[in-house]
Amino acid sequence: MYQYKELFFDTIPFLEPGELDVSLPLLIWMSVILCIIAGFKSRLVTVLNYFFTLVFISSLTSFEYHIHYVYIGVNFILMFLPLSNQLSVDKYLGKESNNYVYKIYYLLPLFLGIALIYFDSVLFKLTSEIWMNGLGMWYPASLPQITIAEPNFILENKHLCLFLGYLTLVFEIVFPFLFWLKRFRLPLLIIGLGLHLGILFSYPIPLFALAMINVYLLLVPISFWIKILSFFKIKPLNNDQPIKSVASFKQLSLIIFVALFFQMNTSINHSSLTRPYVFKLYNKLGIANEVDILSRKIRDFSSKTMGIFSHGVFIDKHFKGYNHIISVSYMNNGVEEWLPLINKKGMPGEMNRGANWAKLTWRTNECLINQGKLKAGIIDFCTYWAIINDKSLSGDNKFIIRVKKVELPKEYKWQKDFLKNQIDQGWSI
Repeated sequence: MYQYKELFFDTIPFLEPGELDVSLPLLIWMSVILCIIAGFKSRLVTVLNYFFTLVFISSLTSFEYHIHYVYIGVNFILMFLPLSNQLSVDKYLGKESNNYVYKIYYLLPLFLGIALIYFDSVLFKLTSEIWMNGLGMWYPASLPQITIAEPNFILENKHLCLFLGYLTLVFEIVFPFLFWLKRFRLPLLIIGLGLHLGILFSYPIPLFALAMINVYLLLVPISFWIKILSFFKIKPLNNDQPIKSVASFKQLSLIIFVALFFQMNTSINHSSLTRPYVFKLYNKLGIANEVDILSRKIRDFSSKTMGIFSHGVFIDKHFKGYNHIISVSYMNNGVEEWLPLINKKGMPGEMNRGANWAKLTWRTNECLINQGKLKAGIIDFCTYWAIINDKSLSGDNKFIIRVKKVELPKEYKWQKDFLKNQIDQGWSI
């Protein structure tokens, strides 16, 4: 975020700054995160971290993407976790005397950061032809504007693609119910790490993949960490206790109850699987409009405070009509340089990652092009790139916009060499 702060927060990057200079607050936030990692003043800095999360992440609109809800949820729950009980500055200074961690504390980030997301996501996937036909992995990975992976043996193996697609769907269905049970955690860990390593190498959202992998590490058996600590002759905590404190039990029960209430509101009233049925009932009762308004307000609040939102990603509607890729190059004295947004193959460039990719791919160029949004988005990205790279925006220098027309898989069926064929499509100015 700090690297692209002008792109995120300026009206026009560098040329028309935003109302506030966010440089110093972002630097302070980074120092707060370092304190959390070190375990210094954990209670205070986790509250500050959550405050900065509300200010900088919950407020994002055009640069918002999937991982931000994980950040919000995990940063919320961090305020209630005993982060300084082991390997911390607070422990070293004698400011933390507890020598135990309740088992539930290992599971709460998984609950808010993964389980609830999967629960809601599945309610969209079960109505998606892409996912129900086993193409949830293959389909987006076969569109140049979506993937960073070159054509490979996995995409060209129909049965492997279908297996991975259905495995992902089943995994997301069972995870919210099985991760609570100790005997299922290791297989869930293995599959989850494999899933997100695949995302890391296939899609331009590396921070999403790495953040999810970090949360999954809470499924690593405690015995493994005990062996690591013992190797370094560090006395491990008692990590296998059920919760005993009445105050802690009430606090954690309230958090789980509120999270489930928010999630049920979001999933039941807004997922593509359940919404048609519940609103049919609401219409019969004559309360559909009132419920819709109220549930949207609750969902907006829960998304900004606990990261609980709708997660209908990579489903049919996202790709319907998305048969065009837009690239930009810079011409200076007859020398042309492609901006690192979309490369010559039509795939995301180095600058087109994470939140930038969400902005460029889904809110600048999109399925049905909005000329106003397209123009404004291209101006922002081009201006930022030009100024960062000391390129002139005046004189005979100019930006060239090209379009590559691509196909979409027909009838939601696997096709051989599909990605390669789209990469081979030509550009037009």
